[in-house]
Amino acid sequence: KSGGVMAAPGWAPRPPGKDTAQVYLGSDALGAGLRAALVGALRARGWQHVTDLTPAGEGRGGTPPAYFEAAQAVAERVALAGARGRGVLVCGTGAGVCLVANKSPNVRAVAAENVAAARNARSINDANVVCLGELITGFEDA
Repeated sequence: KSGGVMAAPGWAPRPPGKDTAQVYLGSDALGAGLRAALVGALRARGWQHVTDLTPAGEGRGGTPPAYFEAAQAVAERVALAGARGRGVLVCGTGAGVCLVANKSPNVRAVAAENVAAARNARSINDANVVCLGELITGFEDA
């Protein structure tokens, strides 16, 4: 007996959905194409709070963003959003951004190469950031 309030059997809090989740995306130069496509696809599918956090300078003749800059920006925002925070990071393989994102408190990032890996990481491990590799993951799987 925990002494706390008991919920009805089978009850669980409603997970954030398209209307409440805060989805943050970022990438380095290698992941720019897939990231841009994902931003458009999420918005087209009705996700209301989608924010592209790719550092300024991309496509403006400036220095391309580094993978660690993108990962830090997304991880910070996901952590601040709490239970509503979700992140998508894209680099060449997904490994670099995953390593950096996991250094942030309350961020559980996973490098997923296919749909099954991403779904299992979300449902079993409560991952809140998925890391993709544009050189590995096709848009259909992303």
